[in-house]
Amino acid sequence: MLFIVVALVWLVLLPVPRKPFVHRTYVDENALQPGYADALWGGPNVYEADRISAQLHEIAQQSDRESRIAYLVQELRSYDLAVHTQTYTFHMPGRQEPVHGTNVYARSYTPRTDGREAMILAASWRSHWRQKPSPGPELPYVPDDGTYRAINVRGIALLLAYAKHATNISHWSKDYIFVISDGFLDGMQAWAAQYFGTGQQNLEAEAVHTTGAQIWNALALDYPADSFSSFTFFYEGRDGLLPNLDTINTVTDITQLTYMSPSLGLHGESADEMELGRFHVDTLRSWLPVDWLERHWLGRQGVMSFVSGWVSILRQLRYQLAGHPSGIHGVLLPFHVDAITIFARPASGPFGFQQLGDITELTFRSFSNLIERLHHSQFFYLLPSPWFFVQIGVFIFVPLLLGAALTFSGLSVWVQLGARRQAQCEALRRPYTKDTAVLAMPTYAEFAQLCADETLRAQFRAQSRPVLAALLYMGVAHVVCAVCLALWTHTPVGQNPLVGTAILCIIAPLAMVYVAPRLASSRQALGMCLHAFTLLHGGMVISVLAPLNFAQATSMALLFCLALYPVPIYPGRCRAVAHALCFVVVSPPCLLAILNWVCPRLLTHTPAFVPHVTPVINRILWDYHVLRTSALPILYLVYAPLVLEGFVACLLYSV
Repeated sequence: MLFIVVALVWLVLLPVPRKPFVHRTYVDENALQPGYADALWGGPNVYEADRISAQLHEIAQQSDRESRIAYLVQELRSYDLAVHTQTYTFHMPGRQEPVHGTNVYARSYTPRTDGREAMILAASWRSHWRQKPSPGPELPYVPDDGTYRAINVRGIALLLAYAKHATNISHWSKDYIFVISDGFLDGMQAWAAQYFGTGQQNLEAEAVHTTGAQIWNALALDYPADSFSSFTFFYEGRDGLLPNLDTINTVTDITQLTYMSPSLGLHGESADEMELGRFHVDTLRSWLPVDWLERHWLGRQGVMSFVSGWVSILRQLRYQLAGHPSGIHGVLLPFHVDAITIFARPASGPFGFQQLGDITELTFRSFSNLIERLHHSQFFYLLPSPWFFVQIGVFIFVPLLLGAALTFSGLSVWVQLGARRQAQCEALRRPYTKDTAVLAMPTYAEFAQLCADETLRAQFRAQSRPVLAALLYMGVAHVVCAVCLALWTHTPVGQNPLVGTAILCIIAPLAMVYVAPRLASSRQALGMCLHAFTLLHGGMVISVLAPLNFAQATSMALLFCLALYPVPIYPGRCRAVAHALCFVVVSPPCLLAILNWVCPRLLTHTPAFVPHVTPVINRILWDYHVLRTSALPILYLVYAPLVLEGFVACLLYSV
């Protein structure tokens, strides 16, 4: 229990603006040298970007994909670039109309290099922005799950204008690859899968030309409106992957050094929204000793920094928990490409193409200085703000302490099971022993020589630990969960797999309890053995998953500690049934049903499927089939077996 209390307190204190919880960000790689060069981006380039933006705005309002592709190809070819298109199609079970689109990409060869290294500047056709901004003229947008997603007109215009600008500069040390992906995430996924040669079974895509160059860094532009007052970073990748922290720190330092630098935010929130943290000072003062905390511990504005830091960390954990990338940059992170997305939040001003063009050029100036991949800085971190970060050595204690609590609890149950066996064996052997001393671990052969009663000998033999039966139950739990995963991945989109998986997760444990007498002579001993193995299994899984995905490991540990850790060794029947019901609540089908009801907007990307299937299920299936995320396999192959094992142990206790 002490480990759990310490872990929860440590988790709450993560955004405290004091060491050792947070550290100030800094650029660790000396070769980057952010802001040491002068940007050549100027007025003529801004005028070119405005011209392209006006033409793209007209094309976007026509909703003609062929005209759009033709215009992009013609514009890039006018810069003497090697331009190609890529048509792709993602097939998903039960969906008549697959996900398809056409990407446009080009490569700019640097004359002073051999073409073995390259940098990517990318922009998607659809933006993060899901509502029409009030300032300025109305933006073109497309329907997306009951809302409207803006088209990334000015982001693509900036990419095209910058491509023309960058091809006239000869001092780059790496080639440029310009990618305009169709859709939002599907286009970049198809392009990256073909470029890096991984491929997918459900993907039909044309081969990517101009491959062979190593790509270390990438930058994605998302600029849907005419102007902005602040921009934000999106940096989460698929399955919780993060870019090297120097990638974010480089853009942060460059922004600070630019004239009239825009304010910075994270996860689509502006700097003002992050500062408030969705809480007003007066509201906090009504139920917290704000003045005392800031005077004696947190410092000036410390409470607001704490709250805004927690909001930012929770947003990052949301992406990591779902395994969903926050932008097209996240598709490149699994291929060891450090990438982020700059999202210019729509506003009435005062910034536009000039500032964002300067930041883009100076960022690639720093990327061009690299002679090796970024490896000095952090790859595992939490960002309470763009200026502070939490190291892995601080936040990794939370899941590790929870895993340690489960492990020690499992060892305790195992030892108590052995003590129970020893006491019962001694009680059976003592009447047949003349001496006062009793062997600590009497064997069955010794007892058989003294006792002729076959019933008592059977009771003596039944006191052994049912290890093989418990391991068999654990194997059956994994098989059942694998069948549930198959139901999820092969169910047509128009059907709901929650009901089938829920029925299977209830029938299988009942059947396992029914056949328990044939595998072990004592249900109580089998329940204790399975209880111990489940605790040890949970502690091991959480400890292994913690450095890979902090959000998934912590959430799994919290739910598992809530359900299994409080289960006593000898619970009463009513208490055992109550704990079994707790496992039903934390089971994957029930959790997904709760998510569908409580937070249907958990993820940020919602493909338009059939209307009667819940949005969360749509997003999970879309991420699995298109982006190949591992959230669904981890849910049913790692977490669900633990829940099923604990559920069976509680049922064995109850009978």
